[in-house]
Amino acid sequence: MFGDSLDDMMASDDAVLVIDDDPDVTQALSDFLAGEGYAVAVAHTGADGLRRIREGGVGLVLLDLLLPDMNGGDVMRGALGGPESPEFIIVTGHASLDSAIEALAGSAAGYLPKPVDFSRLRTIVQRAIERRRLVRENNRLQREIADRLAESEAVATIAATVSSTLDVKEALRRISRELARLLGADTAAAYLFDPATDQIVPMAAYRVPKEHLATLATSPLPLREQGFYLSLWGERRPVWSDDVASDPRFTHEMFRSFRHRSGLMLPLTLDGEVVGAFYVVWWTARRTFAERELQRLERVTAQAGLVLRNARLYEQAERNQHRLEALNEVSRRLAAVHEQEELLSLIVNEAARLLHAEAAGLRLVEGDDLVVAARTE
Repeated sequence: MFGDSLDDMMASDDAVLVIDDDPDVTQALSDFLAGEGYAVAVAHTGADGLRRIREGGVGLVLLDLLLPDMNGGDVMRGALGGPESPEFIIVTGHASLDSAIEALAGSAAGYLPKPVDFSRLRTIVQRAIERRRLVRENNRLQREIADRLAESEAVATIAATVSSTLDVKEALRRISRELARLLGADTAAAYLFDPATDQIVPMAAYRVPKEHLATLATSPLPLREQGFYLSLWGERRPVWSDDVASDPRFTHEMFRSFRHRSGLMLPLTLDGEVVGAFYVVWWTARRTFAERELQRLERVTAQAGLVLRNARLYEQAERNQHRLEALNEVSRRLAAVHEQEELLSLIVNEAARLLHAEAAGLRLVEGDDLVVAARTE
């Protein structure tokens, strides 16, 4: 027994649809194809056949050219051009040169006269299914190459950013831009963790609507209160939602004030620790992510951590340089001082300057007491 709905068939886009108004023909073809291991459905009119094709799940169509409501060629033209157009095999009881030309014009995978030679049908069906598999595989490889190229371009751009600027805010803005471009997103923002407040604080953004810019720039996010905290901070995993407004993991006022459909939170890591996050926004589009895409994004955002590493190394180098210059200056001045009081005063004032202290003092032991020997003004 064969159901009339594709929902009853195996979950496969290689299912076969037989479109013919002759019930004896459809029964014979269905029996044969089912015996070959294919899921089969039947339509007796062109309109019903087109509806089933557009529902999806059909990889191959056995089509009679003469149908009660339309010509088979119209069915082919109506079905072709979609994202997953099926293969067609023409099965006709009125074989002619014109019908063969029409089959060729519709890029049919085969042409069989009635009564059907099932041995030939088996060969043509196998060939059509294999051709479809190869086309899908080729399309998959093309998409994968395009994705890898986009990822490489994003990584290269971020790497160039890392080496071209030590301005953390500008670097994060550029990386936000690349993430938005890579993902086809509307907006992206970068946040850094502030240990003093236990929040992530907005640092830079790309393409924020003007009406939201001022609020977003001053809205830190108490991360521990969000439902995605453990995944993002503990497991260092991206977190996404294609319905942010209704997602119980995204409860902060920021997610409710800026009404948007989809959001993606990406961890920003440095030396294995999460030090911030990128938030990528689609205002109206429903965006979902496969695991492979998330893994690519982790490789892209790994480059962002180098921005912070370089900035911190530069700040440390600057501090060390400043200290060395100050110590050199103090040594030079100390060498020129001969009075103890003047020497101690110089040491106290230079120590305060190096430490950015508001005041400093120095005491010396005299007997059992500590006596002030020098202090800043």
